[in-house]
Amino acid sequence: MRAERITPRAGRAAKYAGVAVRAFTIVEVIVVVVILGILVGAMAPRLAALTGREAQAAAGRVANLLSAAATRDLLTHQRIAVEFDGEASRLRLLVLSEDGEMWKEDPLTPAVNLGEVKVTRATMESAMLDAMNWRVEFPQDQPRPALLLVLSGGRGGDTYRVEIASRASRAVVRAGENPSAREVAELDGVVDLDARGMGEQAW
Repeated sequence: MRAERITPRAGRAAKYAGVAVRAFTIVEVIVVVVILGILVGAMAPRLAALTGREAQAAAGRVANLLSAAATRDLLTHQRIAVEFDGEASRLRLLVLSEDGEMWKEDPLTPAVNLGEVKVTRATMESAMLDAMNWRVEFPQDQPRPALLLVLSGGRGGDTYRVEIASRASRAVVRAGENPSAREVAELDGVVDLDARGMGEQAW
């Protein structure tokens, strides 16, 4: 009688024969992905601080808030305002209550905590704002004002500016403190076609 050799694979198959092997469900996978996303969002500012890029990360969050405010202003008739508290180093989006008597923080748009990053300059339509405390309300009967914020500080000591033009729906982040003459004109809503090599094209 010849003894048959049992391979490791056959041994494992025999070992688990009749035992139900449980796999992950799609709901469990989604929950894990959501938890990982929350952890990444919570750790991103700390990782940015470790690499000395606080100003760049803060500028990105400020740009997201201004873009959300601009989109709300374009798509709804709700009164919108952006407010900065220098003591708390916090930028937030405000909405006017239905009775029109009180501004309250928008629950749909998270406020931006700048931490060690400072707002060194803030302008509205080229007019200087108090860099420590200001509120810009978006009017309903006229175009939204253009905004320019200059952020600096953190370990890297970098400087970034966040700009959103009057009729734009997205804010942009650029390195450096001073915009070029063309960027200032575009922020004010003026586009120089000759400077862009489009002087002969119809518009």
